[in-house]
Amino acid sequence: MVYIGIDISKSSFVTAYPSANGYRTRTYPNTAAGVRKFIGALAVAEHHCVMEATSNYGCCCTCYIRAVLPSVW
Repeated sequence: MVYIGIDISKSSFVTAYPSANGYRTRTYPNTAAGVRKFIGALAVAEHHCVMEATSNYGCCCTCYIRAVLPSVW
């Protein structure tokens, strides 16, 4: 199981993936298209997402991921 950390802001979100040298990050726009692109990079059997507690910035991302890939969340 690979844990992916998600840091949400109003305009974007950053994901952190473990690698041999620590973590690598990738930034996506905090839009439906950005969330779809992020989800497209996930493997249901391999990835598990964790996200900081947020106000309403993370609501769309959280709800969308849970609806599309509930086993990843």
